[in-house]
Amino acid sequence: MRPLDRLVPHDLKTGAGGIGMLVVDFDETCSSKDTTGILMEAALQNRPAHSLSNLTGMAEETNFPNALTANYVTRQRELLSKLLPTADEVIESSPRPYNPQGLSEFLSQMSVFDVEMNAEAIQRGALQGLTLEAARKASALVQLRSHCRDTLDAAVKAGLPVHVLSVNWSRTFLTEALCMNGLLKPLKKEDLAAVEEGRVHVADLLQGSAGFVIGNEMLEHPNGSSSGMKLEALVQCAADKGKVFQWLTEYCNGNGAERKPVIYVGDSVSDLIPLLKADLGLVIGNNALLRRVASCFGIQLRPLATQPKAKVLLTRDAQPGSMLGSEPASNTSIESKVEERLLHLGSGESGVLYCVEDWQEIQDLLMLDARASLESASSKEISESDIRVPKVMVIAGSDSGGGAGIQADLKALFAMGAYGMTAVTALTAQNTHGVHAVHTPPTAFLAQQIDAIMSDIGADVIKTGMLPTAEVVQLVANKLRSQAHPLQLVVDPVMVSTSGHALADGSVAQALLRDLMPLATLVTPNLPEASALLGGMNIRSVEDMEEAAWQLQTLTQCRAVLVKGGHLLDVHGAGTSSLSSQQQQQVQQETVLTQGQTAAASIKHHDASHHSDDVVDVLVDGDQVWRLALPRVVTGNTHGTGCTLASAISAGLAKGLPLLQAVQEAKQYVRTALQVSSGLSIGTGVQRPFNHGYMLTTWTGDRSSSSSSSFGPTSYSHTASVGNSLPSGSSGRRVCPDVIRQAMRVYAVTDPGCNERAGRSMVEAVEQAVRGGATIVQIREKDAGGGSFLATARTAYQVCRSAGVPLIINDRVDIALAVGPDVGVHVGQDDMPAQAVRKLLGPSRILGVSVKTSAEADKAAQDGADYVGCGAVVATSTKDSSVIGLEGLKVVCETSPIPVVAIGGVSGVNAKEVINVGAAGIAVVSAIFSAPNVAVATASLVKIVDSALRDKCREF
Repeated sequence: MRPLDRLVPHDLKTGAGGIGMLVVDFDETCSSKDTTGILMEAALQNRPAHSLSNLTGMAEETNFPNALTANYVTRQRELLSKLLPTADEVIESSPRPYNPQGLSEFLSQMSVFDVEMNAEAIQRGALQGLTLEAARKASALVQLRSHCRDTLDAAVKAGLPVHVLSVNWSRTFLTEALCMNGLLKPLKKEDLAAVEEGRVHVADLLQGSAGFVIGNEMLEHPNGSSSGMKLEALVQCAADKGKVFQWLTEYCNGNGAERKPVIYVGDSVSDLIPLLKADLGLVIGNNALLRRVASCFGIQLRPLATQPKAKVLLTRDAQPGSMLGSEPASNTSIESKVEERLLHLGSGESGVLYCVEDWQEIQDLLMLDARASLESASSKEISESDIRVPKVMVIAGSDSGGGAGIQADLKALFAMGAYGMTAVTALTAQNTHGVHAVHTPPTAFLAQQIDAIMSDIGADVIKTGMLPTAEVVQLVANKLRSQAHPLQLVVDPVMVSTSGHALADGSVAQALLRDLMPLATLVTPNLPEASALLGGMNIRSVEDMEEAAWQLQTLTQCRAVLVKGGHLLDVHGAGTSSLSSQQQQQVQQETVLTQGQTAAASIKHHDASHHSDDVVDVLVDGDQVWRLALPRVVTGNTHGTGCTLASAISAGLAKGLPLLQAVQEAKQYVRTALQVSSGLSIGTGVQRPFNHGYMLTTWTGDRSSSSSSSFGPTSYSHTASVGNSLPSGSSGRRVCPDVIRQAMRVYAVTDPGCNERAGRSMVEAVEQAVRGGATIVQIREKDAGGGSFLATARTAYQVCRSAGVPLIINDRVDIALAVGPDVGVHVGQDDMPAQAVRKLLGPSRILGVSVKTSAEADKAAQDGADYVGCGAVVATSTKDSSVIGLEGLKVVCETSPIPVVAIGGVSGVNAKEVINVGAAGIAVVSAIFSAPNVAVATASLVKIVDSALRDKCREF
């Protein structure tokens, strides 16, 4: 075992205890997206037109690459449903112990599958026509992750051996894509055998290069042509990666000198063997399948930022694992070959991997970049430059009526705490009666708008709306590909206005599928748009919506698809019969993600129970599916909801939220806006807008000024919440009570004394609480200095953000503003007044206030608080506070207009009683942070609280 600070000396080449080598995967580790499609497209364009008739199966289809990918995804999904437990089974047994034997068996079967699928793809002509020269040219289309190339180049210059290990079909393609010709040398299959047999030394193969590119390669004829039917198969699956990684550790680590630590960077399940065998395994990206497998087999995924570098201990054995046998005879079955190549995951490894957000974090680790070091942060003063501004550029049309288009986008972005910019694709003359005219500016002018923004202000996320022609779609796609760093992209495929006016010509759908959607983080079609994109698919049920989402995600290989079900008026044959035809056209869906809905893709119909009157959305990310349900909102003020939702999601992504949380918060924002605007009257037509800025201004007719409105219960609601409306005059609060109520369930509050007695740092405590399932975390460090507290809070924020858990700072508004754009604050009665805190924070951050009485709770709500912490319920040793008991808590819960979390002496012993009197959750200090195992203690509380909330909901 080696402390991390010994692994990263300033002089990587000569420092004692320096790193032995850096080994990295390529697709979606170095590149921003999988590049298999680029190679297949290059082959398709390079092959003779008549050659398709000579191939079998799917090669005869015009959309061959997408069809081949869809076939792979479908069959993989079927296999996973047999090999992995359901999401419910994982949740019920969480956290699971590390199970290396089970993982080894799983990877063995996945390796067999990948080898078979690779052979099938080649046989069906996936690479027919692709030459090495065509592969070199196609490499120019690859987008690398931000800072990847810089990091690898800096590592090479520092003398650190770098090796690329990939299942990609062409190592020539990889080398060109990395722009590292001469620095990294492609390694052939016979080279590995020559080294193993002692016929050649590794140094002779390197010939001064910094490392190897190890992957497969197409076999060409001497004349440079390729049949595309033969492949030098070196790395096709997880088992192969394990074998080659073993070869690297044995023959390339120190050239016979004392073995030095090895770092491996990967993103997917096929990387798990080298990740777990390396001295430090770094997981980059958010691969859903890898996280699902990790949960199933007890692999811990910890943010690298959870501890200072000098305190992180590597949890793997220093010696590499041993290989099993040698390469089998050529007539051996695929299964036995894989078993021979598969590394056993020994019991000596602890099953801990570290997650990084991007290559900049890896560069910080390797190069000791002072920009990210805690030492420099501890002495850094808080300044305006510490506050990051989330930026979103919207590329869409203008709505002169102000309800939809870029007007709605900008209002939504402002309301959700992001800075909005626009590149206008079309000008419309419209009002509440419909679209009267459309004018499309020249595409050259659109290009100038985009260039002007990106060359100066830049953007974190691009959101597209109305793209009127295929030429515009192609322009936008080309602009995105030309950016130096990949950007997140939300595509709202607007094609027809609410009034039925065509906003895009007939070629746009195919252009979106071909050019833009493959680049997208999220695509958000409604039912008519999803149907149009899929050639008129009939979508009449939630099951049809799921299938449409799967098809769109598989066809385009975008990261995720959200199919909105607002047009699905009668999912279960009930629920709309009481509405008039006009009302049915006005039904607007907005949904809330119910806790516990994380479902594997194989659990195709796993969802929270919902009523016949509910509206359901479907979110698919390629591995998982979520059904998001909420009672319908019946209102005519729905114009621009699609634009607003997509922009609100974009704001969340720009702020660094995980996709699922960004979708959840955006939906809550739109839902609340519709709810409070249902009595609003603007215009005389049927396309009436709603109040995007309801939290800033209350117009006559808004339900926020009426006591008769009702948000309705969610899956974990309690009686006191039903019928509560936004208080009239509430000061600037934006966050929906339903979102807050979900977050309050298990509220972990750190305590310096508990952590000191347990011998753990505050960040270690936060990481363990989050791993155990804490739904919100508060940092309470009253005696910490400004600079050191800021550094610690920033690290804790990274931990919480990566898990989608809100972070709250006790008392310190300045720290919250400096740490991140969505960090909240909790204050007591003797601290800064809540009204002043809300003005400093703005509307988009969570604000909590400690109270003991109903009057204090009402005052907190009026001043802009999102929740109150009420107690002490019983006497506590961690904070001086008079006891109000369960009766006092009940009174506050029954009258409070905002969610109530119980504080003071609450634990698993009395949690059910606390929930029964109406609390949304429990705030816990000692019951979590005085426990020997914080994660286990937290998980136990989550189970108790969720069970009590479910029982309470059934009673209601």
